[in-house]
Amino acid sequence: MTLEYWINEMRALFVTPIIVSIVLTSIAAAADLRVGLRTDDSPARPIPGVAVTLFRETASTDSADNQREKVSLVLTDHDGNARFGDLAPGTYVAEVDGNPFGGIGPWADYLPPDLLQRRLKIDQHDEGATFVAHLGVTLVARILTADGAPIKDAGGGSTPTGSDGRLVARGLPPNRAVWLNITPPQDSRLYAYGKLFRVDAGPMKRGATVDLGDLKWEPMKGVVNFKGTARFPDGRVPQGTYARSLRNFDSPIRSTFIIKDGAFEGELPPGRYGVFAIGTDVEAETEKNALAVFTIRPGTVAHIELTLNHPIPTTKSNPLRKI
Repeated sequence: MTLEYWINEMRALFVTPIIVSIVLTSIAAAADLRVGLRTDDSPARPIPGVAVTLFRETASTDSADNQREKVSLVLTDHDGNARFGDLAPGTYVAEVDGNPFGGIGPWADYLPPDLLQRRLKIDQHDEGATFVAHLGVTLVARILTADGAPIKDAGGGSTPTGSDGRLVARGLPPNRAVWLNITPPQDSRLYAYGKLFRVDAGPMKRGATVDLGDLKWEPMKGVVNFKGTARFPDGRVPQGTYARSLRNFDSPIRSTFIIKDGAFEGELPPGRYGVFAIGTDVEAETEKNALAVFTIRPGTVAHIELTLNHPIPTTKSNPLRKI
């Protein structure tokens, strides 16, 4: 699993909330429901101030899918509980907001609770479900120019680097190797490429802070050193804007480039590169899987002929931001 993938998954959780299905059995009186949020510390700590939205499922008349009607939204209290009262018998879905977790919220050091889909039979007052947030790992590094000056607003951490170049990535899964994909400042043309660093599972212990030290960037010279043309398999020249990613097989360098009306050009440090579709998993970025392979040598311009494997244009306007 890559850090880039993990962060994207965390961001996806902000749009796709954590869900647990709850069934209230046929009881004569209305029922109360508790949805709790806890950390996995010992002892566990309550997680207050997190939004929990409760929906009631109703059978759809048009398809086999269920429809949902919103019942209410409640914030967890100081005990980490969201309480819903006077619920009629039926099936309910609780959605927990993932924003406070995973590196950028008030519980940044904790991973969002696991995705839960379980049915609970509520047959007495105040039964419910509990979600558990797990303490993660923190990565730190300093992002510097080749002469040691800090680079501000580089991406790849929980937030962009500050004026000291310090990068911090919080809430990462423990006991797993991750790839840290660091991207240049959004408005910088001098550092128009990212770098990819692998962190082995060994130091990734629960609650640990792993210091990667100083990571340095060589600035670009503003001279094009690769260019090329792109076509579809049937020979047609693509119209519009497309994006593809680049991976240096000899160093941690990773970047993207834009194809406009079938042509592209750019500048990267010397080395041997592969072209890949946007979103290709890091582990799959090998020469065997590359759409094209080329070498940039000092003082020369590499020419590439690229075949696009599907005619889907990109909607991204900025090729420098990956995360």
